[in-house]
Amino acid sequence: MPTFSTLPPDTFDDKIQILNPTDSNSNVNFNNIFQKVINNEAYLLSNIEQLTSKVNQLTAENATLKKRTVREAMKTRGLVRTIEIAGAADTYYPVAVTMGSTENYRAVRFGLGKHLGSKTASYAGNHSNGTSSCSYEWLLSAGGWDGNCRFLRTLYGAYGYAPLLSHIEMSGGSFTGIVLWLRGGGTSYVLSCDDTINSLNIYYSRTNLTSYDASSSYAYFVEPRNAIGNGGLGTYGTMSINGIVP
Repeated sequence: MPTFSTLPPDTFDDKIQILNPTDSNSNVNFNNIFQKVINNEAYLLSNIEQLTSKVNQLTAENATLKKRTVREAMKTRGLVRTIEIAGAADTYYPVAVTMGSTENYRAVRFGLGKHLGSKTASYAGNHSNGTSSCSYEWLLSAGGWDGNCRFLRTLYGAYGYAPLLSHIEMSGGSFTGIVLWLRGGGTSYVLSCDDTINSLNIYYSRTNLTSYDASSSYAYFVEPRNAIGNGGLGTYGTMSINGIVP
């Protein structure tokens, strides 16, 4: 005996025919209408199952998000970056970072960290396991140009064993970001920011970070260095903080 199809169609039929008194009472007419009704029911049931599955998935994901820490969320959004500095172990190389926002209505938090046991070149003063560590965080507004109230304030700074950060600074305004000088030799570091990191570049030779001609007073050059500068606690454009701010 023939049966009606119960497979869900791809679309919902919202124009089912109404029979008139003058229409033939043929089983073909009735069967066509019944099939359309069955198709619509199958379509709705299929979509309800898909929606239920999606809701269950989103509910599970939301439960996971609620348990996620701020640090985990930052990693998911790409606000935590791991970098490795090559070059020589006795040289500090400039790492230039720009952020997504240069507006000064809210300061940006930027951090640098390294754990004992992470990849470290052989430095004098390393821990007995051959590695070193550091932890720094800054509050800043990298809006460029002193007229836009750029600033950088050191919240804390510390290192264990061999020094890893030689210097940090902002330009006079032509480069809208910050530059850190980190020790090389094949050493890894973790950078974090509560704003989007637009660019992150490591330089192994003298480089102009601006589009201004090298002869312009607005050109801003960075280059590797061998000596300790402000140790991450120094000159910030026209503002200077010498020491850890409580």
